Amino acid sequence: MFSSRVVLDGDPACAHRHPLGRDGPTGGVTTRLRVLDDGAWISVDDHREVRVSELWRLDEPGFCGCDLADLVVENFQEVGVDGSRVETRVYGQCIECGETGVTDWLPVGRVRGGEFVELDRSCVRRTRRE
Repeated sequence: MFSSRVVLDGDPACAHRHPLGRDGPTGGVTTRLRVLDDGAWISVDDHREVRVSELWRLDEPGFCGCDLADLVVENFQEVGVDGSRVETRVYGQCIECGETGVTDWLPVGRVRGGEFVELDRSCVRRTRRE
């Protein structure tokens, strides 16, 4: 089972994201994003790139009461793009206080030169509110 989103320039399914530039540095590229295996993986251009069971440092005061949450990523809910940045909403649990829930959009990597580059797993991830 998987959910799929093909991100095209001006794709109305991704209206909440910024369109990829037709004449800019991307040259109007297409990036295929999918959530695979009932939320266990994010696939970028048909390659499994990001998996659950990772521990992410999270700067999101609205998620739990911790200054910096140590979030165990349990399930990817959605995936999308903001320019060249690949983002996701995840269900997870803070291992410090036990709070569970779904995050706002978090960065997981970038598409550069047609290749996916994952964020350093030790970085602090900050949510972007819509």
